[in-house]
Amino acid sequence: ARHAIDPNTLPPLPADIADDLRDAFNYYDKDNTGYIGVVQFKNILHNMGFHNMSKKEIDEELKKHQIDLNKRKTFDFDIVKQVVTYRLVKAKGIDDEANE
Repeated sequence: ARHAIDPNTLPPLPADIADDLRDAFNYYDKDNTGYIGVVQFKNILHNMGFHNMSKKEIDEELKKHQIDLNKRKTFDFDIVKQVVTYRLVKAKGIDDEANE
């Protein structure tokens, strides 16, 4: 069994990335519902560094966050931020930067 990722264990996103992410989310959330759809979610992921990953790799990554794109139709900002933060931690090691 895979362990779900605890968002409380993730470091904070650097401010510039958090701002970019919020801008992207707001861009897609035209009606200010606080939610975006699957296509918009995938676009944000692509723009935030997931473009080097295959669809299968992205699906695997999302499963770690208990996100099933076949079942879930909307995403709030916290989910988007959690997934992007986790990806950046794995890819770049935000922890290491913060400690320098």
